[in-house]
Amino acid sequence: MRVRSLSDARCPDQFYFTLKVSTNGRVVEIEKPIDRRDFNDLWDICLNKLEKTRYKLNGKYKGWEIDFFRDHDNQIYFVMAECEMPEGQTKPSEIPDQIKDALLYEVPLNDIRFSSKLLSDVRYAKRLLNEVNGG
Repeated sequence: MRVRSLSDARCPDQFYFTLKVSTNGRVVEIEKPIDRRDFNDLWDICLNKLEKTRYKLNGKYKGWEIDFFRDHDNQIYFVMAECEMPEGQTKPSEIPDQIKDALLYEVPLNDIRFSSKLLSDVRYAKRLLNEVNGG
């Protein structure tokens, strides 16, 4: 379960409650809008808090998102690009030009080491980055 706050120029201050579960070889995700008060009350009791800036690609690469994970000092400590794919598809049909040259590691489908929950731990994310870089 997670709560999320989204903000952009078109729609500032959106809040969501999400239930995301892996079952029978697939991921079921249910997301529901909530109000600011519910978000704040739930945020206060969250054990794993994550701050990230997400950029969504459009046009030819619609479905791709690039997340910049930030620490408590607002410094970027991890960047991850992902593509939402239709059920049954195991690899993206194409990698965006903006990502190709900076790609360090292609994460296999369902590799749980790259979950946002785990990556919310800065030390874990840095160790994982070192691991996939062969260090």
